[in-house]
Amino acid sequence: MNPYQYSGAYYHPQLPGGYPPVYWHPAYPPAGYVPVALGRSPRHRRQDLTPSPPPELITHPILNRSAHLRWSVTYDPFDGPRQYFPTANSNPTHIPNQILGQPATKPPVTIMRIVCEQWSITIDPSAHGPSRVSAIVTVKHVLGAIWGTLQEPIPRSLWDQMRSNERKNAHRARCDRIANSQAKFEIGEDTGAIKKVDLLGNKLVFLGLRPVGPMDDPDEWIVKLGPLGR
Repeated sequence: MNPYQYSGAYYHPQLPGGYPPVYWHPAYPPAGYVPVALGRSPRHRRQDLTPSPPPELITHPILNRSAHLRWSVTYDPFDGPRQYFPTANSNPTHIPNQILGQPATKPPVTIMRIVCEQWSITIDPSAHGPSRVSAIVTVKHVLGAIWGTLQEPIPRSLWDQMRSNERKNAHRARCDRIANSQAKFEIGEDTGAIKKVDLLGNKLVFLGLRPVGPMDDPDEWIVKLGPLGR
């Protein structure tokens, strides 16, 4: 009698050379069995550890060619002429503090590098804080950094490299800027100096920021400027 109860089992007698007899039978799985290769129980499945891509950085609407802001970088964005329009048909006002205090990007960043024409600007709010605790870059930081940089007098080395017509244009822009500014008495080494803003020609209207590099972590942001009257 065959001791194996599975169909298809067989017995081979002892082979020549002293080899022991061979018994074989197929071990059929129970009904309903699912092979491991075709499926696993949920607790045995490998979790997907692929990290999700970082979110893209989105600039604040007022820094992205907003119709509400018509800022000529000749003027102080905070104390200069009113250049913020709450609605299309409203009278201009100063930029509300609520907007100035909002993050410049979404999600927020703690350091921002922007380039305005030939000048590079690094915005790091924590570098000037009393406790140097990381702080997010706000709309006010960006507008203030652009304004402050353009108000710096140009170095003598740059003036020496300029062509004659470039010097005349810069001098004319300086005279127009002084004539259009509020009358006030100033004493200082930079009084009447040629400033960086005087080298922009007619490109004085802020048109927003353009990211350079990957959208989730741009290497820098370019300040877009346009001609007056746009």
